[in-house]
Amino acid sequence: MNELIDRIYEASVIPSLWVDVLDRISAVARCDGGILIAADPSKNVHAVSSKCLSPMLRAFVEEGWMHQNIRAARLAPLNYSGFVVDLDIVTPEEAETDPLYVNCLRKHGGGVGTGTVIPAPTGDLIIFNIERSYRRGFVDRSVLTELDALRPHLARSALLSVRLGLERARAMTDAMERLNLPAAVLTADGRALSTNALLDRMEHRFISGAGGRLLISHRPANDLLKAALANTEGRVSVPHTYSIPIPALDDLEPCVAHLVPIRRQARDIFSGAAHLLVVTSITTPSAPPAHILHGLFDLTPAEAKVAQNLFEGRTVEEIATAHSLSRETIRKQLKAVLTKTGTNRQSELVGLLSGVQIRAHG
Repeated sequence: MNELIDRIYEASVIPSLWVDVLDRISAVARCDGGILIAADPSKNVHAVSSKCLSPMLRAFVEEGWMHQNIRAARLAPLNYSGFVVDLDIVTPEEAETDPLYVNCLRKHGGGVGTGTVIPAPTGDLIIFNIERSYRRGFVDRSVLTELDALRPHLARSALLSVRLGLERARAMTDAMERLNLPAAVLTADGRALSTNALLDRMEHRFISGAGGRLLISHRPANDLLKAALANTEGRVSVPHTYSIPIPALDDLEPCVAHLVPIRRQARDIFSGAAHLLVVTSITTPSAPPAHILHGLFDLTPAEAKVAQNLFEGRTVEEIATAHSLSRETIRKQLKAVLTKTGTNRQSELVGLLSGVQIRAHG
């Protein structure tokens, strides 16, 4: 037991260890695996699970079961400082017929388990759910003594993780500021966990929306940001656009917002940090070279050449002839360039590349 307690506290500073902690707690409870969920007051969910429960967790989040969760709805109001089993909060009949049990838990290898809810001072709810196949029968209450002995350590470690996660987010944005780069750390759905002073000064470019989400005031650019956030989570099929061009507005120079994913193992389950957004300016009086275009806008080499040729004043026909390609091929590449740069016309694209002012549309 002491080794498990040590591992729990290790996980507070090394988030990737929570999977191992869940597996070990599951062994104590004589279950198959565990799920750890951190839900903020807006019911945004960050979660991690044992490998065997990954399909269950994916369904739980993507199919909206967080909002139809009879377990959490019954357990949270009790303010009970311990683990419970299913029959403490639902009747046998409910466990047989409730949609969560039938259409999610049992469907993905679970259906019976034990769990606890830990409220955080931030208003978040931290939920440990230990699950096994319903074919094995309900979890025996005899395991609760050992689990309850672990709960104070789980609570302290989880609350420490919340604080450390926010500190890590601040450290990332502070590091970008030392490099003279405006930056923010975002959750998967675009909420700003931390912004640096340089980004805060760009209040005409970046604004705060509902639930603390970071928005771009230029609507087409904001649409690209929303699409990139959705695409990195694999929720919808959209162009892989992680560099968002923002055209000049009045006396504000054009810039590019780069959405850099924080790799999955490094994510903090409690803070939900998923992306680092970094802003760079475009001030060059000439079209950037091909490798810069690729880095700024995720253009392919062929698309970058089309963009350069357009900036140099060539028509689609002239580009096609120069590269021995059909006009239709060049038009397809041009369409991809416009999509990735968030522009609608060739004149806007040329203006963006040259750094001249382009009045924002929408």
